[in-house]
Parts: sequence; structure tokens; C-alpha cells
Amino acid sequence: MYLVLFFVTMRQTIQAIYLGHINYSETSVIGRFYTLEYGKQSFILKGVRKKKSKLVALLQPLNLVEISTNYRSDRELNLCYGLSLTKHLNDIATDIRKTTIALFLAEILNKSIVEAEENQELYSFLTAKINQFETERFNPNFHHYFLLELCSFLGFYPLYSAHKSETQFNLQDGIFEYVKGNSGIHLDEDVSFHLKQMLHKGVSYLGEERISSSERMLLLNGLVRYYETQLGLISNSIKSHHVLQAIFG
Repeated sequence: MYLVLFFVTMRQTIQAIYLGHINYSETSVIGRFYTLEYGKQSFILKGVRKKKSKLVALLQPLNLVEISTNYRSDRELNLCYGLSLTKHLNDIATDIRKTTIALFLAEILNKSIVEAEENQELYSFLTAKINQFETERFNPNFHHYFLLELCSFLGFYPLYSAHKSETQFNLQDGIFEYVKGNSGIHLDEDVSFHLKQMLHKGVSYLGEERISSSERMLLLNGLVRYYETQLGLISNSIKSHHVLQAIFG
């Protein structure tokens, strides 16, 4: 007697945030998503690369979508049978400044989130921030604070120090220290100062202070270095923030 096992999976619709994709075949891609139900997942999207495909228009950074799938946890890749928007992010799609920041944040999420498991708190945080970014007037500091807040979900939120002598931020330990001379693992004093003020004063700091675009960019570069250090990535693994420099000068 032979025992035959059948895996029966039901078609389901799951909520997700689109993070990016890679080509899979002449007509298909592997899309990367952060899902409400299963954490970070990859799905095969067939026919996306065909000339008349309507799905390609949905593959925009941070789009909030629904995926129709027969999800199975024992598969590294599941098949997407249908993809639809849950909300039209018109402002993000049409404002080149917001589009560029969305591309950068999608890369950050794609490289920093590895868990293929449910995390409703993180998903709620991300969707709330995306909706805020869509509906509010453009804020050139939005992505700085997004990175800082995301740290708390990833487990490496910087530790604030009120000591005036601790003027440089340690990228490995996430703390401010007194350092003599130059160090390869510390941000310089100017960037460390702005980071310390962000931690102390909150979201009002960069908006209230007259910080130049070059200082703002240096701060962003410092935050990216912190992510790369904490995530164990090689230097310059995260690249899309360089596009921001071209857009914002």
C-alpha cells in the first residue's frame, strides 16, 4: 500500500508593500514584497515584461498592493496569480523628489528586513509612514527620520548621550563617545552633532534649524553607513541615496 500525500492550498489575498524585483525570464520577474501575513517574501510575476503587460505599472517603489497567491511556507518562491493596488500613491508617483526618496527607502527595506515571518507592528509602521509621505507636503527631511525610526524595529536604535564631551558616534556600538584623532568606525563631529540633536529634539530639529543641503546629505550618508555597519553589509552596498544627491544637490 502506498501512502500518497497531497498538499492542498487555498487561493488567498495578502497585503504587501512592493520593494523591488529582478528579472526571472524573458517575460517574468521575481518581485520582492514585505507582507502583512508572512513578512518579507518573493513571488514570481509572470508576463510582467511583455510589451502589453499592465502589471509593470504597479511595480513602483513602496506601492501598497494585494497579492493573489497559493502561499506555501515550504517554498522559497510562490506564484503571484494577480496583483492590484490597495491605494493609488499619486503624489509619490508624480513628484520626482518623492519618487526618488521612495526608491531609496524601498532599497533600505529590501536590504535591512530579512525575516519571513509576520510582524504586524512593523507593517503598520511602514504603511502609516507611506501614507504620511503620500498625503503631506514634501519634506526634505522625511527619509532621515524614517531611517532613524526604523532602527528601533531592527534592533539598533542609537543611544543618546547628554555628555558634551561625547561628540562622535560609534557606528559599531551605536553610542556617542569621546574620541581622540580620526577613527574609521566613527562619524565626524559635525554629522554626529546633527544626529545627537535629532535624537534629543525629535522630528522638529531638522525643520527648525537652517541646515544646508550639503549638511543634510552628509547626515544621510552617515545614517546609511550606520545601516551598512549594523547589517554587516560591505561599504557602498546601499547605492540609491547617491541619486538623492543629484536631485537635491
